[in-house]
Amino acid sequence: MAGFTNNGCGPLHVPGYDSIPLDFELPPEAGFAHGLIAYRHSPRLTKREMAMLQLMQHITEQPGWDRAVLDTDETKLAE
Repeated sequence: MAGFTNNGCGPLHVPGYDSIPLDFELPPEAGFAHGLIAYRHSPRLTKREMAMLQLMQHITEQPGWDRAVLDTDETKLAE
């Protein structure tokens, strides 16, 4: 396995360059632990993102929403 050294002496050693596959991943034990749960990859959403998802769900559950979003009268979406 090639090491990821990018000190400027030689070719760039990162995924996608110099014969290292684009989808290459280091084994879990070689990773840098940077938090309380180092290898937890659960998606996190902010309150703003959750509010936007709730708004989009509210709009798309209304009958005729696909036509209302194209209408210049914005009050139809508020109904």
